[in-house]
Amino acid sequence: MSEPEADAAPPAATVAAVAPPGSSASASSSSGSAGIAALLADVPVPPGGEQLGDAIARLKREQDEVRASRKRVTKELKNAQKRKQRLKKRAKQLSDTDLVSVLQLRASERPVVAAAAE
Repeated sequence: MSEPEADAAPPAATVAAVAPPGSSASASSSSGSAGIAALLADVPVPPGGEQLGDAIARLKREQDEVRASRKRVTKELKNAQKRKQRLKKRAKQLSDTDLVSVLQLRASERPVVAAAAE
């Protein structure tokens, strides 16, 4: 070989032309689903990243947890409101003497509570 031939570019037959994804040239050179599978296999996954299916499953689990939490809080709120209504109803049924005795009990407990806090 002479020197000019050594510096020359390699023959065009050894370089394969690659068509951009989605172009008609790539569809005609490979079968439909096999070409897509090959493209998806070549897509790099970021290091430490999760697959799309794993991300969807994780998000669904989080959604279920939030729904369960919201349901629990709603149930606790309803129970507290019912408890308040029951107490109010019972308080309305107290007589004057019952109310006076409750006030006397509260007054007698105040010094005990204050002494315990000190």
